[in-house]
Amino acid sequence: MAQPSGGGAVVFGFDFTPVAVEFSDGSDGFSTIWGGLVLTTALGEVTLGNPRPLIKTMIEVPELGSYRFLELGLDADFSSTLEFVGLVFDEQLYGVSFKGSSGTFGYGVSYHSVDQFDFDFLEIAATYQLGRTRFQAGFEATNLFGGSGEKFLIGATYEEDRWSAGVLLT
Repeated sequence: MAQPSGGGAVVFGFDFTPVAVEFSDGSDGFSTIWGGLVLTTALGEVTLGNPRPLIKTMIEVPELGSYRFLELGLDADFSSTLEFVGLVFDEQLYGVSFKGSSGTFGYGVSYHSVDQFDFDFLEIAATYQLGRTRFQAGFEATNLFGGSGEKFLIGATYEEDRWSAGVLLT
């Protein structure tokens, strides 16, 4: 995360991230747009609007032989339910997020909601880099159509020049 220069200056910006999944068999794919107004301070970034899910942006799913299709298939279990719901339901999930860092420790919290469908999402994520090893943890609490659920993620990845090994438990 880039910190503003100028001794604690406050910087305003905008985040715009289109996400799409297309299928090779010609059937309809899924898409959504994440984004919002961003306020960056010395403490971190606050995004208002439809901020990208923290678990998707901060928690890295270990690659399985660089086979991206398999990773997409596992995304619903090992990544953000918020990202999955945003793509499948094609809904703008408005909310607020905060991401910060202190040295090699990164952290964030976000809340999204859609009153029309009774969707609520709370995400908390943290990462810590120790040499070539990255430790990560996340928590997601969801309320979908009146039913609630929780997801915990914890993992670590070790990266060398030409290979990496990692584990992510959910």
